[in-house]
Amino acid sequence: KLREGVSNRGMAEFWPGETRIDALRIHAAFAESPEVSRSVAKSIRPQRDGLIVPAQSPHPVGARIVKLDQRLTRVGVGAHEWGEALEFVVPPAAATSASNRAARASLTLPHAGLRPWAPAHLCARRSASGDVAISWVRCARIGGDSWGLGEPPLGFPGEGYVLEILDSGLPIRTLSTAVPSFNYSAAAQTTDFGSLPGSLHIRVAQIGESGATGLNTELTITL
Repeated sequence: KLREGVSNRGMAEFWPGETRIDALRIHAAFAESPEVSRSVAKSIRPQRDGLIVPAQSPHPVGARIVKLDQRLTRVGVGAHEWGEALEFVVPPAAATSASNRAARASLTLPHAGLRPWAPAHLCARRSASGDVAISWVRCARIGGDSWGLGEPPLGFPGEGYVLEILDSGLPIRTLSTAVPSFNYSAAAQTTDFGSLPGSLHIRVAQIGESGATGLNTELTITL
């Protein structure tokens, strides 16, 4: 929402910085309830912030919801505008953007909805040599519903991951890999820990189209 009490069924025009790049009319319907029940909060918790969130962190009671219907229109934001300050003006119906009743806000949209999802099934196994085989499974954003054979579409120009080995919550080894696996050699473990550790604290995230990392999976695994 732009601010408290913004009018519904309004029109909007927006500019990136001070240069107008587009004009659009939006019919927005905000369904606001003074109190959202716990059952509703539980039903919508996976959609908070447009991201997958842990089931232990539902929406709080009293959280606002937005009703999605034909009166709500997507704002056309170009790829070059993500991460930039955009000026939004939302006047009441039948008014212009110059109206003193218009709601105004400067928003920087982080493009969070298109970040790669967190990898799943993170595991680590130590072999007789002392090496640790670390692996995970990527979560597909596009075309991942098929039950057929083969891997689902990647959804990005290339596949890549950032893997971190942590000690006391701080990364002691960070590396990039183009495959969902990594062999953590016994020599590298000794360099990092002084000896072969009994467990590993691992964090991994997929690299998105922009080069930024997506949501991460973090786990401490006993070897």
